[in-house]
Amino acid sequence: MAYPETSEPDLEERELELAMREAELNRRESALRRTELDDGPALIPGRHDELEVELTQRIAMLERREKELLRTVEAVDAQRQRLEDVRADYETRRDALVLRAQ
Repeated sequence: MAYPETSEPDLEERELELAMREAELNRRESALRRTELDDGPALIPGRHDELEVELTQRIAMLERREKELLRTVEAVDAQRQRLEDVRADYETRRDALVLRAQ
């Protein structure tokens, strides 16, 4: 690609324009990010997909946690039943010993 010959002042002017354009883009990006933080879902293109992935991951994590909690509740219920069975057996044996001791 051939570049037209430019003088030093033209290059400096072009560089200044680019720097000003970059500063303006940075200000706009900052404003969008602040809006995103304040208002929830982003206005930045492509952010929707990132949020969708994050939401899917969180839902999967919550479902795993729910299953884990259900297993824990079932285990506690089983232990409670076992304790009741042991207590009933203990009381039966105690009553039998009391009868024999009389």
